[in-house]
Amino acid sequence: MIIHSDLRKNVPDTIKAINSSYDIEQITYYENQLACMLFSPLMFTGTIVSLLRYFFAKAVFFDDMIMNTSIFLILGFSFEFLRRLKLKTSLTSNLVSFLFAFWFLFIFFRLYQVVGPAVWTIALIQIIFAMSRIKKDMAYIIGLVTILASIYAVFNASSFTYQISLYYLVPQAFLVILLFLILSITHKINTDRFMNLYQQYRLANGQKGDITALYEELSATEEELRDQNEQLIKYTNQIIEGEQKLHSLAYYDVLTGLPNRTMFMDHVDLMIELFSKQSKPLYLVLIDVDSFKKVNDTMGHLVGDKYLLFATEHLNNSLKNGDILGRIGGDEFALLITRTLSEAELLEELEGIRNNFLTPFYYNNVAIRLSASFGVAVYPKDGNSTSSMLKSADMSMYKAKAYGKNKIQYFDHSMLEELTEKSNIENHLFQAIDKKEFKLLYQPQYDTVNHTIRGFEALIRWNSRELGFLSPGLFIPIAEETKLIIPIGEWVLRTACQKFKSIQDNDPLSQLIISVNISAVQIMDSNFIDMVKQILLETELNPSSLELEITESVAIESLQYTVDILSELKVLGVRIALDDFGTGYSSLNYLKILPIDILKIDKSFIDDLLKTDTRIPIVGDIISLAHSLKLKTIAEGVEYNNQLTYLADHSCDYIQGYLYKKPIPEDELDALFKQ
Repeated sequence: MIIHSDLRKNVPDTIKAINSSYDIEQITYYENQLACMLFSPLMFTGTIVSLLRYFFAKAVFFDDMIMNTSIFLILGFSFEFLRRLKLKTSLTSNLVSFLFAFWFLFIFFRLYQVVGPAVWTIALIQIIFAMSRIKKDMAYIIGLVTILASIYAVFNASSFTYQISLYYLVPQAFLVILLFLILSITHKINTDRFMNLYQQYRLANGQKGDITALYEELSATEEELRDQNEQLIKYTNQIIEGEQKLHSLAYYDVLTGLPNRTMFMDHVDLMIELFSKQSKPLYLVLIDVDSFKKVNDTMGHLVGDKYLLFATEHLNNSLKNGDILGRIGGDEFALLITRTLSEAELLEELEGIRNNFLTPFYYNNVAIRLSASFGVAVYPKDGNSTSSMLKSADMSMYKAKAYGKNKIQYFDHSMLEELTEKSNIENHLFQAIDKKEFKLLYQPQYDTVNHTIRGFEALIRWNSRELGFLSPGLFIPIAEETKLIIPIGEWVLRTACQKFKSIQDNDPLSQLIISVNISAVQIMDSNFIDMVKQILLETELNPSSLELEITESVAIESLQYTVDILSELKVLGVRIALDDFGTGYSSLNYLKILPIDILKIDKSFIDDLLKTDTRIPIVGDIISLAHSLKLKTIAEGVEYNNQLTYLADHSCDYIQGYLYKKPIPEDELDALFKQ
């Protein structure tokens, strides 16, 4: 196997490498390297000399200068490339020989008038250099070229005016031939001698290896045994260190160094077994970082990891003697408290930990403010095993999130009933579309000034054969969580569009709008836009008759993505309404960014119109704000005349509520249009 030379080696290093090697292929490789190192600078020097002759001596025509300079450059770069390319040794040797021959012929035919008889000196140098190599292929090639050049010079003596006469060329050619023969014989003798020595070396080296191996098998000295023993101790220590690393990976979190889920659960098992013989409570607390995913999504996982280390430090600082803290999930910690505490005392401690979470974490001068939700389970009343305790704490933690996050929630057995009910609803929800248990109600929206119908909002209802009538507020969140809202939402949109296409067919002059609510899960679905396009294509409904409603929270959750999706819908001609305005962020900046047409004022603000307090003017301000942004307004939940009067006085565009009409089924909708 050829060991390729370091390109930084110089000529002495390469000669040393040739002399120290016993492998013919390796020696040939280094000889090729040496040839390229010696003669590439010579070619570049020829380039410079050619330029100097033209610019200073004016001894050559411009065309000749260009030709000579180019050939020298090509030869120089060729030697350099051969030095760097990792080709087969035999191929490299042939290419180097070709370059030497080409160089000589170039000097002979183009520069003989310049160098004169020195051209034979160049040939002699090449032959001597070639003869010094371990293989004779290069010498034969260069010798043959030199002989042919000599013969050519003899028969074309008149072309080589530098020479004095024919009597100079004939002896010169003879001497070159004689020199070649003598050097060939010398090379043969030296090569044979080297090959003989090389074979003897290989034989001796092989015998030495056999003898050494036999000696090592038969003689195990005290020093060797000691070395073997030390090596064995070293291997044993490495195995122990490896086992410790494996134990650490198996039972500790790599990022925080805290006990991982497996080790933490083992601790809980042990404590439950111990506390089962006592009458003291044991507390299991799950701590989940609220909205942690946003940090990873917006700032990257590196920042997310740094925040988790920051949170771990705060949690560790809050621990008391005997407490056990673990990281059991991506953004979820678990705390096991075995100290004697009342639930009130524990709550006070957890409040301190919860407040610590509100401390901002700074990264590159950017403040990251997150909170945490806490779920608490108490042994033995909330579970008598590790799995049941974890389940109870998990339900409590999710209830804390449902209450708005940044809360501490103790387990209550009613949560188990809620979970059972939720699971039951989820199971039946999977079959509701196939069983055709969903239906749509349509609530009219009226023009505030002339009291004509502007359009309808499609509202889904579910009447389960097994569970009975279920409120949308009960099954819609479950549908969103399970992503069943995607097929359900598609059914709602298709059904509503089909219905209003039939209305348009019966009344071509109808300009009514059908409004359909859209969930965050639907908007985040990659097929959402294609689904809307397909339904509009199938139903042939005019896109301008379709209005899609999104809530503030949906719009702001992934703002740029939402803006992009809504913009695509606007290109289709679909209208966009912002629902429940006032219950979320209510930022003027968001209203300016979002491509919406309608602002729907939440019912909670309309209800406040019945009261006499300072919030009443807010509704008028919202209407004015919307109009300043060239948006229309719809007031939801209008039930009383004084609400209608206020809204009309403040130029609210449209009204929706029981004051005019409750949501009506499809048959009543048909009857309404017949009237």
